[in-house]
Amino acid sequence: MAAVVPVTVSAIVLVARGHVPLVGVVDALLVGLMVGAGMALSLVNGPLRSITRLRISTRRIALDSGGDAPPEKGGIDDLDQLAAWLSAVSRHVRRSLREAREREQETEAVFARMADGILLVDGDLRIRRLNPAAAEMLALTPGRALGYTVIEATMLHSLDGLFREAMLAGATRMRRLETIQPRRRLLHVLVTPLEGGVRGSGAVAVLQDLTEFDRVERVRRDFVTNVSHELRTPVTSIKVMVESLQRGAIKQKALREEFFRSIVEATDRLAQLVDDVLALARIEAGPGRLEWQPVALDQLVRETVAAQVPLAREYQVELTAETDEPLVVTGDPEGLRQAIANLITNGVKYNHPGGQVHIRLRRTEEEACLEVADTGIGIPPEHLSRIFERFYRVDRGRSRELGGTGLGLAIVKHVCEAHGGQVRVESVVGKGSTFQMTLPLTEAAPAPLSDRATDH
Repeated sequence: MAAVVPVTVSAIVLVARGHVPLVGVVDALLVGLMVGAGMALSLVNGPLRSITRLRISTRRIALDSGGDAPPEKGGIDDLDQLAAWLSAVSRHVRRSLREAREREQETEAVFARMADGILLVDGDLRIRRLNPAAAEMLALTPGRALGYTVIEATMLHSLDGLFREAMLAGATRMRRLETIQPRRRLLHVLVTPLEGGVRGSGAVAVLQDLTEFDRVERVRRDFVTNVSHELRTPVTSIKVMVESLQRGAIKQKALREEFFRSIVEATDRLAQLVDDVLALARIEAGPGRLEWQPVALDQLVRETVAAQVPLAREYQVELTAETDEPLVVTGDPEGLRQAIANLITNGVKYNHPGGQVHIRLRRTEEEACLEVADTGIGIPPEHLSRIFERFYRVDRGRSRELGGTGLGLAIVKHVCEAHGGQVRVESVVGKGSTFQMTLPLTEAAPAPLSDRATDH
């Protein structure tokens, strides 16, 4: 419009001087106004078209991103509409960033709390990430291990070799590895190669600690081996004696009676072994297999002691008990009865004629403490740490001679632990042993105990 002003002024001057007709001047003015308006529109429409295109693009972004985009409204100019769409996109971006941070925090929480170890390395086998489980399994400090190669950080050539093998083959590789520092661990490691990433190809390892599983498996194998051996001995004896009787020994009265007596003893030992194995399996199966109820421990001790009196007389051992204070525990009556009986039986059998076994039940703060003290042969110090193991015998020959299965004290230990208690032993060779069993007390009223006693 500024260009029209000089033309208008000049036209007025020319008309005033009479040089140009008025009609011509008006025509010229109209033309100038039209040209000015066209130029003005061209100057305005450029930015307006850009704003329109930006508004349309912004609207498309907002709709594609799933944002809460405002509707198009008539009567609102492009600038206002653009501002509304930009505000919608801004809200969506903020929400997306917040959700991304929450997902990252969730991922980090899962990563940190996984029981399996995760170890991520780059193409140079340098550690980029590891979670606390992997750090514990490999005895590493997470922050200090980053940036070091696998071999530098762990000193495990087997783990380094497994990473190299998987990355070279471009395929998953797995292996069991053993560490010895700071303690022995058996690890199952699965390595999967990765492509891309910040520093090119790398790999991720998933580590599972099989140490406890391996220990349980070894215990199971040893248990099966020991049970098989213990079963084989009486079965073999029975088989030999029966074959001898079939070949003619049955005709000799003295020999026949001896063989029959030996067969009965072998059968009793076999039955005792089976009973002990079943009892141990029942206890180890967990609390769900036990019959939990309030138990009057003092009454249970008196009943168990009374059931062991014939055995004590047979071995010429005096059996005494102190159970004056009523004490109640929550537990499995039969399991507790067998544990107490096993302790008394050991005290009687590994004693001297004229010896004593004294049972004392007392309260210690929140626990019931049962002590079984004998004046027997005692246990050498080097055996004390192992006597609660299954099938462990201090004197194998004497144990078999006395009809022991090697499971009695193991049953005592497992019963105590199943009831939240403990069992301890003190012993002096030649003077005797004292076994102490502690169990948590309860205030509930006890249920009536069964009159039946378990044979041991």
